[in-house]
Amino acid sequence: MAQAHPPTIEHQALERLTAMEAELAAVQRELEHTQRLTTIGTLAAGVAHEVNNLLTPALAYAQLAQNRPNDEDLQRKALDKAVCGIEATSLILRTVLGFSRADGETGAAAVAEVLQSAVDCLGRSITGGRVALIQEIEPSLEVAIGSLPLQQTLLNLLLNSCRALGQQGGQIAVSAGADDDGMATISVADNGPGIPAEIVERIFEPFVSHDTETPASGAPQSGAGLGLAVCRRAVEAAGGSIRADTTPGGGATFIVRLPLTHG
Repeated sequence: MAQAHPPTIEHQALERLTAMEAELAAVQRELEHTQRLTTIGTLAAGVAHEVNNLLTPALAYAQLAQNRPNDEDLQRKALDKAVCGIEATSLILRTVLGFSRADGETGAAAVAEVLQSAVDCLGRSITGGRVALIQEIEPSLEVAIGSLPLQQTLLNLLLNSCRALGQQGGQIAVSAGADDDGMATISVADNGPGIPAEIVERIFEPFVSHDTETPASGAPQSGAGLGLAVCRRAVEAAGGSIRADTTPGGGATFIVRLPLTHG
């Protein structure tokens, strides 16, 4: 009976490399999920305030209706307010809960729908009415990436713009359309202070933060500088690319390119 030969050095090295690659992939998945939770933490205070704004008028009308049970018009109005408030609250909470799911989603995403879900996550209180959001999206535009990673990318870019604009407010413009080369271009631009020149080339590296606001500004604060790194990985995994353009004092533009789906 032939004796088994001990593993060669090359075989041992290959096994160790394979194990290290598996561990790295697991760390990357956990990092992405952690970044999603960090983003939710940034949203939490705004979401709570938004829910309160939606439910307060419904409660007020319900209390009035309790005191005037014979007023049929008021009863109908109270029910309408309650239904509208609950439906709007449910939409925000469903969107945020969906955003916290583990990743791994692939497929196709309708850009206009995913952008709306990201805006629903933000709620009006995140921008505090200081930011004008302009949208120019081709209605039927569909890209070859999962809805959740695209939502995470757009939400992080919108949050970055909100932070850049701070208390003084400003404008965020989101546009998306199909190109002639089978790709789609999605642009998120703001008229804030722009990205500091010393970090613009490294903006997508982990732990590089470009916040220029302090907590006293009232703008949402970021986490550990992982958001854009996670965005780049999600976009590149789908065969796309992402880059940043900036003019000091003239705002920043993030440009995402993704493959189009083909029916």
